[in-house]
Order: sequence, then C-alpha cells, then structure tokens
Amino acid sequence: MRAIPGAMEITRIPAEDLAARQADLLAPDASVWAGTGWRPIIDEALAALAGHPVVVTAVRDHGAGLRLGVRPREAWTDEAYAVAGRVVDSARDRSRETCEACGAPGRPRIPGPGVRCDAHATER
Repeated sequence: MRAIPGAMEITRIPAEDLAARQADLLAPDASVWAGTGWRPIIDEALAALAGHPVVVTAVRDHGAGLRLGVRPREAWTDEAYAVAGRVVDSARDRSRETCEACGAPGRPRIPGPGVRCDAHATER
C-alpha cells in the first residue's frame, strides 16, 4: 500500500498483550496486526473460542475487515469447526462496520486504509 500524505498511524494491539491474556489459545508465532478499535471484537471472539480444541494463528486487518486465522489442535471436530466458522464470520462482519482506530461506527474506505470512521478516515 502507498502511504497517504499526512496520514497518521493508528494504535495497534500489542501481540504480547493478546498472548499474555490468551496464552493457551494464541499460537506462539501468531500474526497480530489490528487496531485498538477492534479490541472488543477480538476479545469477544477469543472468549468464544476458548475451551474449544483450536489455536488462533492470525488476528489481522485484511482488506476491509478483521481476519482471524483458526486451526484445530489436532483434527477438526464438527463442533469446533462450526464454532470457529461462526466466530470468524461474526468478527469479520462486525469489524466491517467498526472503526479499527477507535471502535466507533465506520465503513470501508476504498481506496484507503481499511475500516474507519470519518474522524480517522486518513489514518493508516
């Protein structure tokens, strides 16, 4: 992506913060790159996945939304697959209308930095 002149960087969720809270769920090499505005969505998603035989491999902004990468600890069970699918889809859908920078209602900015409210429309 090209930088937008005058654009500011949004605050990202520290990977070590998620790892400290969800060490049993987050893969040690998980890719974490998401703004703090999506923190409630991410926390809710991780809480919904806790207790299921899955590992989260990615928590990232992807296009115009949040992408959670989830894999089974061993083989997929029908229940774990269904839960993971619902959680991943719900988090993605909610993130598409939530500003990644602040958590306010937002929309995809195309071309642009992703999902932002009007106040953060130019922040990367």
